[in-house]
Amino acid sequence: MADTEYDVPFKCGNGDTGQAIAPGTARLANGCITCHAFNMFIRIVQRPDGEAPEWVRDAWIGTVLPLSDAQAVTSPGFGVVTGPKTIWGEWWLLLTGRSQRFEGYTVCAADAVNILAGQNPDAADWWRSNVAYMLDGRHDFLFDVPACVILPD
Repeated sequence: MADTEYDVPFKCGNGDTGQAIAPGTARLANGCITCHAFNMFIRIVQRPDGEAPEWVRDAWIGTVLPLSDAQAVTSPGFGVVTGPKTIWGEWWLLLTGRSQRFEGYTVCAADAVNILAGQNPDAADWWRSNVAYMLDGRHDFLFDVPACVILPD
């Protein structure tokens, strides 16, 4: 039986819809379980770092998101607004040492925005209008560690 506190309806980045249940299992349509194989979730508890306006970052507070990785990662990266928009741009900035190091939890960007739309459509629209290139189901958002809590199994 699902703990309704963790029920998270969403549309996955690959276009499938489903119902993710944090404790114990995940009910996801059309194989979406492979997108969230770790079946681990975070709750955003404070404004995440980033380049989006404060009101957009504040909209994440309270949101429950499925993790792409089973633990926090440290990774080179770029701001979603000012960073490169293509893989070639990313490689160039990485090779020339112009990336930043970030530590946090990764979440499929498309899934995160679809979940956000359920509680704040205006904030979700900001993401869709300003960083649409990240919402193809192949990119992740990285939420900084202090902004998140891991939800118990």
